[in-house]
Amino acid sequence: MKLLLIEQTQDLDKELIGVLLNGNYQLDIASDNSEGMLLAESGIYDIIVINCYIIGHEGMELLKMLRRQGIHTPVMMLSEQNDIGECVDCLDCGADDFIVKPCDHRVLLARLRALGRRASDMWDNEALEYGRMRCIPARCEVLSKGQSTRLTLKEMQILECLIRNKNCVLTREQLGHRIWGFNSHHDNNNLEVHMSYLRKKLKNAGAGVQIKTIRGVGYCIKEDVVLISPVIQ
Repeated sequence: MKLLLIEQTQDLDKELIGVLLNGNYQLDIASDNSEGMLLAESGIYDIIVINCYIIGHEGMELLKMLRRQGIHTPVMMLSEQNDIGECVDCLDCGADDFIVKPCDHRVLLARLRALGRRASDMWDNEALEYGRMRCIPARCEVLSKGQSTRLTLKEMQILECLIRNKNCVLTREQLGHRIWGFNSHHDNNNLEVHMSYLRKKLKNAGAGVQIKTIRGVGYCIKEDVVLISPVIQ
């Protein structure tokens, strides 16, 4: 599960980072609101944690911006202020949880797991339709012509990104960041291998789509064009 931690302090909260890593989360860290917003817009995260020593104006504004931009990723706010008013304001602005620090690490991880389950339930109910296929990301499954084709997690993540951006060309860097995270190092050859297997599976499934390579740029997904032969009388 991918988690974005947005720190609004001068020094990173190393204890918190250690807890999250020990909880087996894939963790990316943003050091300010601008970077946090940019990463959140990528849509690759299951949970966003905003860690503030003082919630105040900046944390609220970031939360409001996330929701105004249509980013529905579950958000947990962490604060050192045990202020009921702040808690109510955060929840009213769109936060899914509010925790006062310091807190028991077991409680923090349990509440993150609860948010993760909520996020999974949201995706479980969403299917993507394109071409002659129906994709169910939560099950890594493509349905076409009454048949089911299983994809690997990476293959489904690539396909989902392409379908959600079907009118755009995604660069290799954009796909790499969305699949492996901004702070990870991946090889373009690794992406090519996953893309090759995905193309073969979609072709065999009769999905009615093609993943086009835009030379020197990246990839885009297109529906197959069905040519109808003219009727000769």
